[in-house]
Amino acid sequence: MKSITRLFLIFIVSSLFFTPCYSATNVEPINNLLNISGVTKQVKDIPSLFEEAITVGRKQGVQMSDEAFASILSAIYMSVNPDEIMEIIRTEIGNTLTEKEIQHLTKWYTSEKGKMITKKEKSASDPGIYQHIVENKDDLLIDTEKVKFAQTLDKLMGATDITMRIQEYSSLVTYSAFMSVMAPNVPVDIENYKSMVLPQLESLRPEMEKLIIAAMVYSYQDINMETLNQYKAFLSDSKTQTFNHKVIEGMAKGLERSIEKFAGTMAIIVSQNH
Repeated sequence: MKSITRLFLIFIVSSLFFTPCYSATNVEPINNLLNISGVTKQVKDIPSLFEEAITVGRKQGVQMSDEAFASILSAIYMSVNPDEIMEIIRTEIGNTLTEKEIQHLTKWYTSEKGKMITKKEKSASDPGIYQHIVENKDDLLIDTEKVKFAQTLDKLMGATDITMRIQEYSSLVTYSAFMSVMAPNVPVDIENYKSMVLPQLESLRPEMEKLIIAAMVYSYQDINMETLNQYKAFLSDSKTQTFNHKVIEGMAKGLERSIEKFAGTMAIIVSQNH
């Protein structure tokens, strides 16, 4: 269900920070699992999501020149490298799951039911369908059986948790970028910003959760409960739980390092222009 998180988000690591180690696990099965589960595409979209957040902020009134705007976008694409984030995720998974366990997960995603559910989940990220979900959220939440089921899946997948986490990183990138442009001689105090803004972001969790649940209900509306219960069993499996946890953990590590690199890149760009 990771593709659904893309609806709500406007998410590097230098090779000096780590040495890949995949234990005894071959990298190709890991790559295949990440591809078919939708993780690879989600990570690939991260720079464009950050770009969108900056663009939205500018449209909402943040004053900056075209040159400054271009500099921020340049810093994003210089600093946030999806391949490097994927490398961290692969390392996390390779050091935790065996090839047999990876094959077990792959079997679900390549099954007819697995492919059907994944396809329906991905369809919810289409702009037109997303707008439909937003406009019809209350109607979708009337289906109490599907809502209860979706709430269970949300907890199993950590969809709301990862959405909130990525929102945090998006906010940090936006703040760092705008402050670097508007007050180039003032050091960006990320920790102070976190203490002030993150509690406010957390207050958005209930509404964010409702939107995620509505998207799930929309995705699963034509799927019978027998199939959905099989999906629930798959998500409840300890191997699936480990996989999801390591994806989130690896993504978080990559994004933390991305923000550090982004802040440094912005500082260099600003200093060169003043």
